[in-house]
Amino acid sequence: MSAQRLEAFLAQLYVDVEARQRFLTDPRGEATNAGLSAQDCAALEQIDRVGLELAADGFAKKRAGQAVRKSPGPLSRWFRRN
Repeated sequence: MSAQRLEAFLAQLYVDVEARQRFLTDPRGEATNAGLSAQDCAALEQIDRVGLELAADGFAKKRAGQAVRKSPGPLSRWFRRN
């Protein structure tokens, strides 16, 4: 259960800017509030902050790109037919 809770917490940090900012301000407090174990809380205090921001930015760009691909324009539809 702890691994699932940790994964869900990290996923939230990647997609929610406000949650990420709260975490970066108080990593242990936010991890504790999420019900994570003391060991997970201690590990999260050592997280690579730059890496976290880069990963979150990359995921946001990927989601934005997927949204564009889900609704192809007329030119894309034409190429698929031909």
